[in-house]
Amino acid sequence: MRRLCTYFDGRYAPRALLMLRSLCEVGEDVEVWVLGLDERALALAPHAPPPVRFAALPELLSANPELAAAHASPGPERGWLMTIKPAWLAFVLDRTPIGEHLTYVDADMMFLESPAAAIDEGAQASIVLSPQRFTVGPAPELFWGRFNAGWLGLRHDATARAFLDAWQRDCMGRISPRYSNQKFLDHASSLYPDVCVLRHPGVNLAHWNVGGVTLAESEGRVLVDGRPLISYHMAGLFPLVFGRCATGVTGRVLRGVLADRVYAPYLRRLRSIAEELGMAPVETLDRVNWPERFKDRWLHRVALGLGWVRGDAVRF
Repeated sequence: MRRLCTYFDGRYAPRALLMLRSLCEVGEDVEVWVLGLDERALALAPHAPPPVRFAALPELLSANPELAAAHASPGPERGWLMTIKPAWLAFVLDRTPIGEHLTYVDADMMFLESPAAAIDEGAQASIVLSPQRFTVGPAPELFWGRFNAGWLGLRHDATARAFLDAWQRDCMGRISPRYSNQKFLDHASSLYPDVCVLRHPGVNLAHWNVGGVTLAESEGRVLVDGRPLISYHMAGLFPLVFGRCATGVTGRVLRGVLADRVYAPYLRRLRSIAEELGMAPVETLDRVNWPERFKDRWLHRVALGLGWVRGDAVRF
């Protein structure tokens, strides 16, 4: 049994349902633990595949007094949401048999292949990290860190538990331009033994790193540098005008296999899930935080409408 977990609130519910279904379709013998942060998230339970187990936020808070105190105190929502991840991972890890592995995946993933190859790659490590692999230079690492917390593996042992405790303390209540729960991961290799950095190119592919790989199609499978594409991280999908959707991917990278075999099927399925849940399709995408000044807001709207800000667009 391969155990995975995720968490989300109602804003991510349609994308989370897509992730859960795609994972259970391709995964062999998987069990997925879900933390629903609100009623809209928990309402997905009847729509989710049988291997998915839901837990409500009060269950986590009752098991973690520090997190409960942070939840009760006023503060920025982003700081609260970032702090949940290490706490939720610790909760599920404590309920995982000693020596066995737990894999965390973000709710806005889509699985095209079984995660078995990636999970098995880090099976002997206490901590498994997914590198960002930015293709636009090293500058983004200064803000977002070297590793992406959208995919994280842990073995139930003392090292992983100490790592999670330290990670929760590090991000508890902090909020600043540097605040991202991923930054703590930069130091994991130097602080803890048995850390594995995944080498599989088909894990956690996304708009920030897809420009650095070669995509191809062979016998109905999408390949990344010759290996199967396991998961694509659908972050940063914004609605545009005229029924289009910004992707964050620019130029020739978006054409061909990526557009036809990754983005187009994902968005078609997302529209179907929106209909199933009684939502407008546009409500399933990320929303834009408009600048405060009218002039900046107007220019930003124009740029988004033309697809300049978030890369090239696809039909939605």
